Amino acid sequence: MDFLKRIFRHGKSSTLLSGAFLALLGVICLGYTEDAVLGIVRLVGIVSLVLGITKFVDVFINKMKDPALVSAGVVEVVLGLILTLAPDAFIVIVFIILGIAVIGCGITAVEESKEGTGTHDKVVGICDIVLGAIMAIAPFAFINAIGIISGLALLVAGSTQILASMKMPEESFAKKR
Repeated sequence: MDFLKRIFRHGKSSTLLSGAFLALLGVICLGYTEDAVLGIVRLVGIVSLVLGITKFVDVFINKMKDPALVSAGVVEVVLGLILTLAPDAFIVIVFIILGIAVIGCGITAVEESKEGTGTHDKVVGICDIVLGAIMAIAPFAFINAIGIISGLALLVAGSTQILASMKMPEESFAKKR
């Protein structure tokens, strides 16, 4: 446990540095919202690529002959390559697909509310349907909204870290070993 405390302990300088880095990222997101969202789309592409490759490795190692798993792997790899190599060409499509997925979640929540699970499911479902429709119809509005929300969140997190570092006492790592 002492080892983990030493690894994850933050000193004043590292807290100040991480806060400044987060705040800088926040300012960048606010100033370059579309580029920040393109980075997120590219990251989704990388994750999709890794998941697809993982499916292929799983099929190969376990000698499974599951055509559904292979097909899913192919789709994920192709999608990952497309989103990683050309995120700007497909950013609108990504938000339309996400909008449709959110609409589907909303419809599911409304259907579940009919089974008597509570009125909050119906309200959440209706909100999902409305937001999903807006996302699918006006994807560029969401690009800017996501960049602004991310930028503000990073700016607040960075400012909090900077303020926390100012309240921290000077600490020597040598004396705590």
